[in-house]
Amino acid sequence: MSWLRTGDTAAHDPRTLAPLDLEDADERTVDEVFGFSCRLALEAGSKETDRKVTLGMVRSLAGSPARAQHLMGMLVYAKVWKPIDGGWELINDPAYLHLRGQDDIDNDRIRARDRRDDRLVVYARLRDGDNCRYCSNPVNWRDRKSLRGAEYDHVNIANQPTVLDEFVVSCRDCNGDHANKGDLLPPPEHPVYGAVTKEFIKTRLGTFPTRAKIAEMLNGQRTTPVENATDRQRTTSENATGTHGQRPKMENATAGQRTTRAENATETPGPTTDPPDLRQITDPGGVGTRSVGSGRDGTSSYGPDLDSPGSMPRPRRSRRHRPKPQPTTEV
Repeated sequence: MSWLRTGDTAAHDPRTLAPLDLEDADERTVDEVFGFSCRLALEAGSKETDRKVTLGMVRSLAGSPARAQHLMGMLVYAKVWKPIDGGWELINDPAYLHLRGQDDIDNDRIRARDRRDDRLVVYARLRDGDNCRYCSNPVNWRDRKSLRGAEYDHVNIANQPTVLDEFVVSCRDCNGDHANKGDLLPPPEHPVYGAVTKEFIKTRLGTFPTRAKIAEMLNGQRTTPVENATDRQRTTSENATGTHGQRPKMENATAGQRTTRAENATETPGPTTDPPDLRQITDPGGVGTRSVGSGRDGTSSYGPDLDSPGSMPRPRRSRRHRPKPQPTTEV
């Protein structure tokens, strides 16, 4: 994202006080022109126009075409903005008004994208270990402040898409000082892996590979870590659910036994198979047969209506209300 930074002395900078040289200017003009300049810079940053503003953007902030021309004339006179075809461009100065360029914004997005790509970060750490590829000093992956903190560096970020040979491990010192970081060193013959890197590799690959497997992976004879991780997750998912994309075997086995969920409180779940309208079932007592589904008429072989299957059962008597058995006398 873009952001605007002002220098500590910007309030009293000669460029800020330059409008006072004009005859119709006063102290309020200084605040108006400086504030208007900052608003224009913020507008250019939010639109990502690479420090450029159009006449329409200027008029929308100035309020009128005449006021827009007057304010921009004072900013051009103060050498804060310069006219270009179709508008004006901010004269970028870290000591006064510094607005990030579009190239810096795009490069930050590339770095953020590549840091999330396991095909780059996993291979880079397997290849380089925990040493900087510019100064060969050890790096610390948990350090977020000092110069020994570990970072990823693009040898030539302009070459897109990023390739593994141009994505290396670097210390914060070398990565921050691009002018003096020196030449890129060859990958170490025997990389050193700390506890943090080993845990990182195990998380991505499931296990930490041997040196022979690492050499085989770096030689391109194996698939990338992302594909390995995906295949491993797919295998685990298939073991749990059967063939990929199908339901689990247990679920398939019991799918025919499930009943349809009632959509509302008054709907009764239907049977799993379509039965005939009337099913004849044999009376367990041998009295006869009974038609199920024809309604209760109180004349079934199971007895009165309350005793028929599907009706409300009789309330059970509590133990204390049950009649005690009568003693019998032998004759």
